[in-house]
Amino acid sequence: MVGGLLLPEPAGPPRRVGLSALLLAAACDYAFGSGVSAVEAYPWPGGASYRYMGTRDLFRTAGFREISVAAGKRPVMRLAAPGEPETTQAHRN
Repeated sequence: MVGGLLLPEPAGPPRRVGLSALLLAAACDYAFGSGVSAVEAYPWPGGASYRYMGTRDLFRTAGFREISVAAGKRPVMRLAAPGEPETTQAHRN
């Protein structure tokens, strides 16, 4: 089972102190503890107005890999659970 992830971006003073990375790590730990084999995130390819979905850099730093997606679709980043194989295909259409 693959879990999807929507990561909110903190507003105000908590921004730029690493809170998003901590929330991401906690969400992944929770998902893996619940039995998912991988977590997917769908960052906006650019532009600040959609950063609440998380940025590619945030997910890359956390170990996510970008996987292949059809042209014109939102990027898909995936992190496999410890001990699970990496895959290169997106779970969603």
